[in-house]
Amino acid sequence: MKKGAGQLVDGSVYLDANLDESLFLTPVDTTKRVSDYMIDLRSKEVRDVKILIPEKMEVSSLPAPYQIHTAWVDFCRTYSQTGNQIVMHKECVIHHRRVPRSEIPAWNKIISDWGAACNEQVVLKEK
Repeated sequence: MKKGAGQLVDGSVYLDANLDESLFLTPVDTTKRVSDYMIDLRSKEVRDVKILIPEKMEVSSLPAPYQIHTAWVDFCRTYSQTGNQIVMHKECVIHHRRVPRSEIPAWNKIISDWGAACNEQVVLKEK
């Protein structure tokens, strides 16, 4: 679990709704690797994080939706707002566990992009 999920800067609050890290999805070190990479298990992971907006604050910006579909994995992350509540919905579906050694750099880029997308911040400002 991450700490420091919010930061106040010049009257705006920057919130990190991605409070946990995926258990299975990390970049693969290719420096000494001689074989294909096996993802731990096929799975579907769905997480919803709800943020209540304080009365004197309003949403300044929400991250744009993110999705990518590959032979190995589908990633989807969206934000929605209803009333004074924001929901970050993220979904990871692992289809195929084996990543061929020659495609590990592409896998690492996908994982890096997913991490960056999940770490985009919600910005609140005073009304």
